[in-house]
Amino acid sequence: MANFKRGFSNQSPASAKIWWQAAPINAYTIAIPYNEVWIAAFKQLIPGDKKHWDPVAKVWYFDEAFLDPVKFLLTKSFPGIILNILTRQQVEAAGQPRASALSGHLALSVADAAILEFFKMLPFEAARKAYLAAITLAHPDKGGNAEGASRLNSAWQKIEKEVFGK
Repeated sequence: MANFKRGFSNQSPASAKIWWQAAPINAYTIAIPYNEVWIAAFKQLIPGDKKHWDPVAKVWYFDEAFLDPVKFLLTKSFPGIILNILTRQQVEAAGQPRASALSGHLALSVADAAILEFFKMLPFEAARKAYLAAITLAHPDKGGNAEGASRLNSAWQKIEKEVFGK
């Protein structure tokens, strides 16, 4: 692993975001600024059938068996990098929505709150691209359903307003 550091640019990313993406892919997703040498090491680390590049969202999906090796690769390649990770266990531990005494609305589940916190870390354009990739999959014309697409649109409107002030 020590050889992976050689050839990296001086502009190492300050942070990387990794999160569990449930249906339809059931894999971890990583968002990290482009670094050609790191991507080559990532591709070498994970077999071809265990990873997938999404050119729309500009993220990599990878099999959960490789979470620890990917974290190791990141920390060894970029000393001091901050890893923002939302694990499968955190997502699956999410409870059902519950009534909130403060707002009178349904409170966010644990996973929804974690996802909202994740969006707060993203620049608007990156968040928008993630939403567009998700709505493409959720749209009824693309194999999704109207209820799922409607929920996703409502969530995006809330994120746009509350996180980005749009």
